[in-house]
Amino acid sequence: MKKVNVLIAALAVIALCIQSCQVKDDSDMSFVDVEYADSTDMLSFSLSVRFPERVDSVAGNISDTLLGILQNDLRMIQSYEGNMLFDEYSGRPSESIQFLDYLSSKTFTSLDSLAQSDRKDALMLSVVAPNRWECHVAVDTVLVSERYAVFNIMESLYFGGAHGGISGNTGITFSRISGKRISPIVEPSRLADLQPILRKGMMDYLEKSSDNEDFSEENLDDILFIENGMIPLPVNDPYPSAEGLVFTYMQYEIAPYALGMPQFTVPVDSIRPFLTPQAAELF
Repeated sequence: MKKVNVLIAALAVIALCIQSCQVKDDSDMSFVDVEYADSTDMLSFSLSVRFPERVDSVAGNISDTLLGILQNDLRMIQSYEGNMLFDEYSGRPSESIQFLDYLSSKTFTSLDSLAQSDRKDALMLSVVAPNRWECHVAVDTVLVSERYAVFNIMESLYFGGAHGGISGNTGITFSRISGKRISPIVEPSRLADLQPILRKGMMDYLEKSSDNEDFSEENLDDILFIENGMIPLPVNDPYPSAEGLVFTYMQYEIAPYALGMPQFTVPVDSIRPFLTPQAAELF
């Protein structure tokens, strides 16, 4: 495995809002940036990770939890029936670089083994050999303020078929006071009351992201993958921003592939009554 770069940088936070990118410089938080890349004839792999430098217990808590989430996400790639891609790291979470070395190496070698096996099976069956697999994972900051830090884990994956996909963990929000993850952000029990807000957000997204004039409140239920007319909360927590709370649905989570990853922002005043107590402290 080739380690491309390891550096400790003072904050120049790049807010990866999935559809747009703008520089945020709201904090004195410092980070460690690590990048890996490797490839074979059947796999192209890269992993880039930005995590807090362990300057105190708060930063250490955020770093340990974030890398733990990353490990879980990587182990679940191409996992079936509860069988994870590789075993958990046996060392201490605080061994950040060794931890990431292990994750990158295990993810790369495990996926390459599966890809090579896929090709062998195709040759034995005398069918067209599968295309080269792709796995590119990035952990980055979305927004850092005095009160909170938000991270995304985004995975761009292709394991054969018509097209790949994007998945991951968006809006991983931490308190900068305690270092603890804030989840859930929105009260799940208030889903019915949230419907007008979620429906408006989806309509705003559809109107901005498509030239199709057939979208309307009346046929929204037919366009989305929902039951009983209820738009669910995203699998990944919404996250705070300067403009409000950002909701992001992954590909296929609520809409067809062609509609991408629906995303919209709900103003603070509108969403405040639906926040959990710990999330309300972030605003």
